[in-house]
Amino acid sequence: MTQQAQISVLKFPESVRKRKEMYLTDKNHAVFEIVDNAIDEFSAGYCTAIAVAIVDDQVIVEDNGRGIPVTPHTDPEYKGLSQAEVAYTVLHAGGKFGQKDGYQTATGGLHGVGAACVNAVSDNMQLYIYTGGNKYEIDFEKGHIVENLKVVEEGLDKTGTTVHFVLDDEIWGDEHFDLKKIRKRVRQLAYLNPGLLIYLYLDTEDKDGKRVKVEETHQYEEGLKSYVEKLLKGKNPVSDIASCMTELEDMEVHLAFAYTDGYSQDIYTFCNNIATEAGGDHLTGFRMGVARAVEKYALENGFIKESSEIESDDTREGIIGVVSIKVKEPKFEGQGKSKIKMNNVRTVVRNVTEEFFLDYLNQDTERAKAIINKVLVAAKARKAAKKARDTARSKQAILDTSGLPGKLADCQSKKPEECEIFIVEGDSAAGSAKQARDRRTQAILPVFGKILNVEKSRIDTVLKSEKIQDVLKALRCGISDTFDIKKLRYHKIIIMSDADVDGAHIQCLNMTLFYRYLRPIIEAGHLYMAVPPLYKVAKGKNVTYCYSDSELEAMDTEGAFVQRYKGLGEMNPGQLWETTMNPETRKLVQITIEDLETAEEYFSLCMGNDIESRRNFIVENAEYFTAS
Repeated sequence: MTQQAQISVLKFPESVRKRKEMYLTDKNHAVFEIVDNAIDEFSAGYCTAIAVAIVDDQVIVEDNGRGIPVTPHTDPEYKGLSQAEVAYTVLHAGGKFGQKDGYQTATGGLHGVGAACVNAVSDNMQLYIYTGGNKYEIDFEKGHIVENLKVVEEGLDKTGTTVHFVLDDEIWGDEHFDLKKIRKRVRQLAYLNPGLLIYLYLDTEDKDGKRVKVEETHQYEEGLKSYVEKLLKGKNPVSDIASCMTELEDMEVHLAFAYTDGYSQDIYTFCNNIATEAGGDHLTGFRMGVARAVEKYALENGFIKESSEIESDDTREGIIGVVSIKVKEPKFEGQGKSKIKMNNVRTVVRNVTEEFFLDYLNQDTERAKAIINKVLVAAKARKAAKKARDTARSKQAILDTSGLPGKLADCQSKKPEECEIFIVEGDSAAGSAKQARDRRTQAILPVFGKILNVEKSRIDTVLKSEKIQDVLKALRCGISDTFDIKKLRYHKIIIMSDADVDGAHIQCLNMTLFYRYLRPIIEAGHLYMAVPPLYKVAKGKNVTYCYSDSELEAMDTEGAFVQRYKGLGEMNPGQLWETTMNPETRKLVQITIEDLETAEEYFSLCMGNDIESRRNFIVENAEYFTAS
């Protein structure tokens, strides 16, 4: 007789502790599950201030809302437990399911699992509730109640909820909070909820083991308008900030945006305070509304004769904006909450945007003229870019594999997953690299000098650059609307430049090209920076390479010959292979985008036209640059 496998049933909190990844992505997520409950109290009109503190490993979140209900739960299954105890020990229990006494406003929580999940993965948690003139306390350990609800003080003129918890090392190991992300999210929540005061206090170690102490308060009465002001840092606006807030029967639509003299469009979207990084119907609605308003104004005022003269993308060149909606029962696409899928949201946001923006344009002729002229120049550049691409195709230049750059030393393998290309600064270094390389899997493309700064250039100018054409020919994946990552020739693209100021500038220029026009390559993890050594230290036959001043200082260099490499060209092929190209011994830095908003700010600051902001940024970060 064949023995059948037993079906196991995991109950709370073991179900969460064993598979925490199903509920919480990281330690930051745990903090913001509790913070989001306080935000919901603000959205419902009962809370005005929230405090968040992380001191060593202790997390404290406090709000001045109504306090979690402490009355007995009415379900016989939970007899003897208060509503607060059920909310923190039962999955899918909460005040967000539309019941009579639950939240009647839009909330970020959909499933009622956040507080209970955080409790389950905490070593200990204390819940303090201020309501009805009393202070109540409940104590938990690893998700279990160890002290039931009890009154600890009476006669208090205070309401709200305070949660203390320490996440369990058994579950989280040596993972640290990402304090930069926590600071950003707190600031973001304050922007998204006008008038809410959020106090943040940090006194703990970051993920790199460095002690961080921060105390800051965020409150923005103008909400998204203040958010866009922050996003405009390092950019040159050509219009003031347009902002509106519309409350409909079952939806709130908040918009704020401005046009800059740049060429990219950066629109950040949110639903119920959740960042929808993949966009969705609210982003589509906003884009359609902007296009329709611009087209209507341009036609009515004689800027164009036919709507076909401009396209939707033209109307958004240089736009920086934020779209935030709050809606009951939001519907997200897929398992995550990164994309909204709701047709009614698209329609409402489109109509709100079109009506508001058209009125905005009609209010000020000079302001409207500046925006429409920018749109017309964008349309002209688009047509020029199309012509440049068509010409390139006819010459078998950018997309045709027979039009490879003459200086490219390609590799023998045709499998992209095992191929890598070094984009090398200068012919001298490229000569050594060609001799040093593994010809089967490593290709070399010399690019002499600095490529075009694409931050200050439209796509038509980018496509005319011979150096950029060489890069595009080698990669064979196209650019802009012709881009296809499936055609990418190499799955490791390695920028290799000298370890000096000029080399760093070349790295920035190349990264800007990939960020602006080939971003999916970065997102897929295919872009890298080579890290050549700064010093060669020779003691007799023993040779050591140092990659920073601190590494050299830590060495015993007495009696040694120390050589400072001024450039890649100073290394012979053997040294270049050993230090910078050999997959077994080299150092590579993978270029990633953890935070689009911050990346956008840094590219604009470092590569844009705002010299004063760039100077201030360098001064403020002088210690970092010196340390690097």
